[in-house]
Amino acid sequence: MLSNYKAVEVTKFKKVILSLPNSGSDKFIKLTTKYSQQRIDVNEFAASNIYSNDSSVPSVESIGLYICEPSSRLASAYHNARKNSAFKQTFEEFYSDAKRIEESSVFTGKVDINNVSFIGCEDLALKSLLLSQAWLKNQLSKIPHGELFKTVPARAVSDKDQEKIRRLYAKEYDLYTKCLTIFGSHWKEYQAKNKISVAPNKTVVIHLGPPKTGTSAIQAWLSRNSEQLLEKKIYYPSHGADKNGVSSGNFSDLISFDNEHRGYFDYNKTKLLIDEFNSSSYETLLLSSEHFYYYLLWLFTFLDDAKFIFYIRHPIAVLESGYHQGVKRHLKTEKFSTPTSISFSNLNVISRITTEINANVEYRFFDEKLFDGESLHSDFSACFSNFISAPVNEKRLNTQYSAGALTLMRMVNGFGDNFLRTELDFWLQRDSESQPNFSLIPPDKIGNLQIKLMHEATKLKQCTPNMNGTKLDALLEQYKHVNYYSNDECIKDFNRVLCKLRHSSPLLVSSILSQCCSANDIETFELLRKGFGVKGSSLKYISIANWYLKCRYGLNKLISRYFQ
Repeated sequence: MLSNYKAVEVTKFKKVILSLPNSGSDKFIKLTTKYSQQRIDVNEFAASNIYSNDSSVPSVESIGLYICEPSSRLASAYHNARKNSAFKQTFEEFYSDAKRIEESSVFTGKVDINNVSFIGCEDLALKSLLLSQAWLKNQLSKIPHGELFKTVPARAVSDKDQEKIRRLYAKEYDLYTKCLTIFGSHWKEYQAKNKISVAPNKTVVIHLGPPKTGTSAIQAWLSRNSEQLLEKKIYYPSHGADKNGVSSGNFSDLISFDNEHRGYFDYNKTKLLIDEFNSSSYETLLLSSEHFYYYLLWLFTFLDDAKFIFYIRHPIAVLESGYHQGVKRHLKTEKFSTPTSISFSNLNVISRITTEINANVEYRFFDEKLFDGESLHSDFSACFSNFISAPVNEKRLNTQYSAGALTLMRMVNGFGDNFLRTELDFWLQRDSESQPNFSLIPPDKIGNLQIKLMHEATKLKQCTPNMNGTKLDALLEQYKHVNYYSNDECIKDFNRVLCKLRHSSPLLVSSILSQCCSANDIETFELLRKGFGVKGSSLKYISIANWYLKCRYGLNKLISRYFQ
C-alpha cells in the first residue's frame, strides 16, 4: 500500500523515507540500519501526514525521498505478486490496473521535491548509500558485497510495455526525471566537498588484491625492499607480518574499527596520510591490502585521483584456495563440496561498482602464462614506469595446506582453542610448503563449471570496458586442473602428517589430544589417538603436557613484552 512511508530515527533526529512500493527503500533502510555506527530505529508514519501542520511530523531536514525507474519498480512489484499462486494477471494487466495508476498519481501529487533534504535512487543505490551518510549524520561501516548486491530478479520490460508504462505513469516519470537531475547535482557537490586530492605530479597507487591473488607475496616483497622503493621516490608504509610472513598490508593506514569492532573507511586518517604524502619529496604512494577490496565504495569516491590494481584469478582456483583459507583462518569444519555453479564473483563486484562509480582500475591476471615477465612480482612491477627488480626463486607465502594438513586443521577447528590453532597452523604451513598442490574437485565436474564461466565471461567483457577481454578468455581456455586427490589419497597424507607431527612436536600432539578429550568428542579423539600412535597408558600425561605448553607460551609472551 501507499499508505505508509519509512521513518529512520538517528539519535535525537527522526529521519523519514518517502517511497512508492517496490522502489528499493526497504533494502536501503535495512543496509543503513544494520551498518550505521550509531543505532538506527525504523518506524512508519501515515502518508496523509506528509507536510501537514502536525507538530509531530519531522521537519523538512529529516524527510527523504527514495525513487526507482517506474518500469523497473512495476516489474519488481509484478515479480513479487506472482509468488502468490492465486495471482493470474499478465504484466500488462498488472501495470494497467486503475488503482495502481492512481496510487502512483496520488503519491507524486503529494511529494514536493523542494521540501525533501535527501533523495536516493535505486538505480544509483551505491551513491545513495554514500550520500545518506551526511543526511543521517552517521558513518557506515563495511557492507558485505553479498548484501550490497542482493537483488530480486525481475522480468525484462519489453519496448511495447515500456512505452505504455511511460504514458500511464507520466507523472511518476516526471518526478523521477526531476529527482535524477537533483540527485546528480547532490552527488557532484558531495564528491567535490569530500574528495581527497593528490598533488600535481604525484601518484597514489592502491593494490586491492582481491583475496587469494598473491597479496601476501607482494606485500612481503615490498616490505622487505622499502628502502629501495624510497630510492625510486616510492613510499610504501611499513606494516607487520606473522611468523609465516603473512600480513594484512597497509589496511590500518586507511581503515579503522568502531566500538563494536566493525571496520570502516577512516576519512580523517586517510586525508592525513595523503596530505603528508603531498608535502613530501616522494612521487608515488603505494598501498596494498586485499581487505581494501571490501571498501571500494569509499576508496573510489574519495580517492578518485588514485590508480587501483586488481588481479583476476580463475574462479575454480579461487574456490579451492578460499576453502583452504576458511579452514586455516575461519574455523571451517565442513568437508569440501563441489558446487553446481561458480562465478567470477570478485570481478562481478568491482565491475558493478565501477559501472556506477568511475575509477581508474588496472586489471591484471593471476596466471603464470599471463604474467608480464612470467612471475607475479614482475607482473606487478609492470604497473609502474620505474620499479624495483622482481626477485628470483621467491619463497611461496600463505601456501595452501596439504590434503592431510587440511583434514587435521578442520578437525581441530571443532574443539581447539585459539593458541592451539595458531601454533598448529604455523607447523602445518611449514610442512605443506614441501608438498605438491592438489585439488578436491573431481575432473568430471570441471567441464560444466568451465562452460558456465565462459558464458559469464562474455557478459563481463561487455560491461567492463577497461579489462582485456582476450586475456580473460585465455585465463579460462588455458586453465589446467591440478592433481585430484581421492578420499584414499587424502587419508594417506593425513596419516603422514600425524606421524610427522608426533615425532617433531609431541607437545602439540599432547595439546590436540587433551583439548579433544575435554570436548568429549570421543570418535575424533580415538581417530587421532590411534593416528598419532599414542597408547592408552600414556593418556594420563597428556593434560600435563598441554598445561606445560600453555605455560611456556605465556612465559614467552611475557618475556617478549618486556623486551619491546
